[in-house]
Amino acid sequence: ERMGEEQKDIYYIGGASVEQIDRLPQTELLKDKNYEVLYLIDAVDEFVFKVMQNYKEKSFKSIVDGDLDLESAEEKEATQKKIDENKEMLDYLTEYTEFHFKEEEKLQQEIGYPGIQEHMKKHDELRRTVAELHEMLEDQEGPTADFVERVNQNVTEWLYYHIKGFDRSVAEFKYLRDNQDRL
Repeated sequence: ERMGEEQKDIYYIGGASVEQIDRLPQTELLKDKNYEVLYLIDAVDEFVFKVMQNYKEKSFKSIVDGDLDLESAEEKEATQKKIDENKEMLDYLTEYTEFHFKEEEKLQQEIGYPGIQEHMKKHDELRRTVAELHEMLEDQEGPTADFVERVNQNVTEWLYYHIKGFDRSVAEFKYLRDNQDRL
């Protein structure tokens, strides 16, 4: 009766106590959408719901059984747009870093830079990080706060420290090599 018209299913969850059920993230998610959830604290209740399967043309759905399909079409579209935008950003980052790394490593070979192997390991580190971010974007079905944090932490910091340390040492090596007569 208290269910809103937008609620497609009758959601339920079993647990040891109302307090325990109330603290579950799935319960919070449904509460945020103002959906009604039936709390089942007796094991036989859950069995009955699984046997009945529906009531008044509404299906019973356990909120711990996977995808609850809670997003509206607009929310799904907005999420997909964010995923696509972030994939484009990661694809660009992958494409640009491959070009940049190739040129940088070529320069290092030409000038005989002694730290080239360590430098290449750092390049591989960023490649792995970007690949992991691609996977994370897919697995989490969108750019979650954790995804954004990982981009900031792993990519931004990597670029800053790499340019400040590794790339600068290559530039200094090249400058000193090319300007020995000035020393």
